[in-house]
Amino acid sequence: MVAAVFAGDTLWTYALGEASATVPMTVGTPTLIYSTSKTIESAVILALVEEGHFQLTDSLESVLSAHPDYS
Repeated sequence: MVAAVFAGDTLWTYALGEASATVPMTVGTPTLIYSTSKTIESAVILALVEEGHFQLTDSLESVLSAHPDYS
């Protein structure tokens, strides 16, 4: 299990457990979360909507166009 908390300008990370029988889990260990990501993304998007960053009716282009990697 890995947890990350961003508070102010500080990012706290912690890892616990094993990635496999012989490899310990680290904060850099890739993990598959499958459909769980949909729940996490939904919660983050709704929090951003609640904070007024954008509305659910906004197009993806209007939301992402300010990002430097958007093309």
